[in-house]
Amino acid sequence: TATLFFPVQEPSSAAPRRSTAARFKIYNKGNNIDFFGKTDTLIHSEKGKIRVKSSDGLKIDQIPQTITAIKDVTVLQDGKTITADKMVLDYYTKKQNKNESIRQIEAFGHVVAQNDIQKITGKHAVYDPNKGTIVMDGNVVLYQGDSHMNGETATIDMNTGEGVLVPVKGQKETRIRG
Repeated sequence: TATLFFPVQEPSSAAPRRSTAARFKIYNKGNNIDFFGKTDTLIHSEKGKIRVKSSDGLKIDQIPQTITAIKDVTVLQDGKTITADKMVLDYYTKKQNKNESIRQIEAFGHVVAQNDIQKITGKHAVYDPNKGTIVMDGNVVLYQGDSHMNGETATIDMNTGEGVLVPVKGQKETRIRG
């Protein structure tokens, strides 16, 4: 649904503020809308706006209610950053939730999530922008300060830094405090 998008304003030295929306092509094919090229977009969530940057465009598919961001994707929300090769954002429609907003973000390939307290890496993650929680799997490494821990999966509250790291076979489960 195109109403989810608010083009990000960029300052220009000689001209008044302009939108980055003019820098990519839009292709509308029924229930799908494709944005080609670099995109930098603000999308609503229940907890505020989420900034989504992609070096190779966005695809909105209105039937399954997904937005797919392709290649070198960055999501920013209230001091939290997630980067990945690809992300799929599931959204609520106005019929499902008073406002159109993001329900969850699934990240694929070279996933990095960080806040002020820690950084976590893995191959795949599911982030709930309304709760601020992330579940990461696939060669998970959690970094806090100068320390790091490895695990199979991790569930982290990105707001508090607390969570659980499920260990690699043979290791003991680790509780995390931010």
